Amino acid sequence: KRAQDLRPILEVLDALGIAYEFRVAGSGPYEQPLRDELSKGVDAGRVRFMGRLDSGELNRALYGWADALLVTSDWETGPLVIWEAMAHRVAVVSSRYIGEGCEGALRHEENCLLFPVGDAGEAARQLARLVDARLRGHLTDAAFALVADRYTQERSVEAWDRAFRAILALPIPDPGACRTPVPAAGRLDALLGTSLAESLRRALGISFRHAGPGGEWPHAMGGQPIDTDAYWEQARRLDSAVDVAHP
Repeated sequence: KRAQDLRPILEVLDALGIAYEFRVAGSGPYEQPLRDELSKGVDAGRVRFMGRLDSGELNRALYGWADALLVTSDWETGPLVIWEAMAHRVAVVSSRYIGEGCEGALRHEENCLLFPVGDAGEAARQLARLVDARLRGHLTDAAFALVADRYTQERSVEAWDRAFRAILALPIPDPGACRTPVPAAGRLDALLGTSLAESLRRALGISFRHAGPGGEWPHAMGGQPIDTDAYWEQARRLDSAVDVAHP
């Protein structure tokens, strides 16, 4: 996410005179444009594209080699790559992505270094700080302790168990009180109504073929178009509020 930020970040590192080798793992539709943007760094040996890596290759070629992980995302729901890096004692430099506040795990100058989303200059300056081995050690020690406390398999299982038990302890709501009109999600819904159409699909063994994330719940995407700008602005405000409450 926000791979377009990488070139300006590396340009600032070059201007600061920081010696580095930058490795890019993974593949996707933006890989070739990114290769073109970073071609000077590739030719100079400062940038290397690794392609798709399995878990073993990722541990060996990246986590076992890297001093720092750079995350530039607008939003995340974790992300796992940060916890993996921390578990391998790799210092994390991350954007203050939407979700970071609610997660409540990343602490600037305590277990990572943070910068505003899209601020290439600040991202590069935070990366440059990691030439200080004492700072790097402080961050990675605290980050490793965070993962051990919150993100091991045992801790994850315990958290899921608590969540499920809390759900089971809730009173069973009255189905009638919770029922709201469901918008049509296709011709069958429009012809028969959503309830009868869904019953018919179930009887005939017809399943909805979704084409992307979230599409497995077709009725949730029906009705009026979603104002994505308003959605992200609300998400940003809520996440920022949590971040301010727990600095």
